[in-house]
Amino acid sequence: MTLTILLGALIVFVYSINSLSETLATLSLNKLKEKITFATKTTRKSLLFGFISTLIIQSSSAVIILTISLINAGLLNFNNSIGILLGSNIATTITSFIVGLNIESISSLIMLIGIILLIFKNKYGKPLFYIGLIFYSFLLISFSVNQIKDNQLFLFCISTFSSSFIMSLITGTLITVVLQSSSVFVAILQILAISGLLTIEQAIPFIFGANIGTTLDSFYGVFGDKKDAKKLASFNLMFNVLAVIIFSILINPFKYIIRLIINSLNQNISINIAIINIVFNTLSVLIVLPFVNKIKKIYDKW
Repeated sequence: MTLTILLGALIVFVYSINSLSETLATLSLNKLKEKITFATKTTRKSLLFGFISTLIIQSSSAVIILTISLINAGLLNFNNSIGILLGSNIATTITSFIVGLNIESISSLIMLIGIILLIFKNKYGKPLFYIGLIFYSFLLISFSVNQIKDNQLFLFCISTFSSSFIMSLITGTLITVVLQSSSVFVAILQILAISGLLTIEQAIPFIFGANIGTTLDSFYGVFGDKKDAKKLASFNLMFNVLAVIIFSILINPFKYIIRLIINSLNQNISINIAIINIVFNTLSVLIVLPFVNKIKKIYDKW
């Protein structure tokens, strides 16, 4: 029974995040297209555009797929789209921070307000309802995990996956590919950490893997599209894989930075998991930014 609730809660969680992304994309799509040329003239502007767009839509995959569609429509080229991708990678981590705030206790109230707004045909009713549904499903997942956390098979699976850095990285990649959302997977990691099944350090390779897994969404449908769309999809994968390789090699300095931030902020473990995700993505972008012009030249030869 508990496993059924867990599976159902996960399905609702994925559905509500995807529905929220689609709803917000519909609300903002026309405005995005109107301002696309001005907003991507420089790397700095396109980075900010990618960051804000992902904050609005709450899905880096959706923003990147939207960017690919804009390239195919002739409104963007590869050089202007790099900044959007980098900004999107930072903004997508905000979801895990919001989940870490533990506001699921008022999820029913949020859904109720959303339904009331829907009755009065307010355009913000639907996104507000989906936000409440996300946190309500999160509450159900937490309940289910707490019910089965002492199950020997469950504990064996968790310990097996989390005891190996490489195994955790591969698992994070594969599960994110299946869920099609790094935000959903990181939220699951937060639940496992709250339940005492995962430590901060054990969560790191899972998060690394999630950032690789989420890049594969951008390959959906690019075969046969314009060359610049293929360039963006390949750069998205290359950027995240290289970032994971770099920070896997520099894992001890990375852990040291994480510990410094966590100790100084003194937050709950759910927020701490979000901090890992934010620091990894932000540092990855900061590392690649000085080389953007060289990357553009390399891809110009493609």
